[in-house]
Amino acid sequence: DGSDLTQLTFNTGAYDVSADWSPDGEYIAYVSNLSGTAEVYVMDADGSNPLKLTEVGNCGSPQWSPDGTQIAFYSDTDDGNLIFTMNADGSELTQITPPEISGYDPYWSPDGLTIAFLSKRTPPGLYTVDAAGATAPVLVWENELLDGIAWSPDGEQFAVILFDGTLYDQRFNV
Repeated sequence: DGSDLTQLTFNTGAYDVSADWSPDGEYIAYVSNLSGTAEVYVMDADGSNPLKLTEVGNCGSPQWSPDGTQIAFYSDTDDGNLIFTMNADGSELTQITPPEISGYDPYWSPDGLTIAFLSKRTPPGLYTVDAAGATAPVLVWENELLDGIAWSPDGEQFAVILFDGTLYDQRFNV
C-alpha cells in the first residue's frame, strides 16, 4: 500500500538500481556503481551485508533463478551486451549468449531451464536460450519495438511491452 518505505542503500555519489528479491525473500540482488562501474551486488533483505558479486563491468538487470541458486544479468561490453549466469554467491560465471545477439534484460522461465531476453541487433526481438548456455539462442518473436518481457506463471506465454515512441505501456500476449 506504499506505507513503511525503508531505504536500504546509502551509497552517496553512487546509483543503486534494478533490485530483484530472491525467491525465499532473504536477499536482494541489485546493480550499483559504487566501485566505479556498474556491478551486480547482493544484500540481505534488510539492506545489511552488501556484497559485490561481479567484476565484469557495465552490468544490468540481475534476476534470481526460480530456485534461488543462480542470478542472470547482462553486461554491456565492447562487443555488445552479453547475458551471463552465476551462482548466487558470484561463483561459476557463465556467458550464455554470443556477442552477435547483444542481449539484455534476462528473465528466467518458471521452471528455471530457459532464459528469455531482448535484443536490438538484427533481427531484433525476443529470444530464449538454455539457462546453462548449452544451445544457441532462438528468436521467438521478431519485433524492434519490444521494451519489456515477463513469462506467464505456467511458462506458456509472454507478456511484452512495446514502445513505439508515443504510446509507452501497451501490453500484449505472444
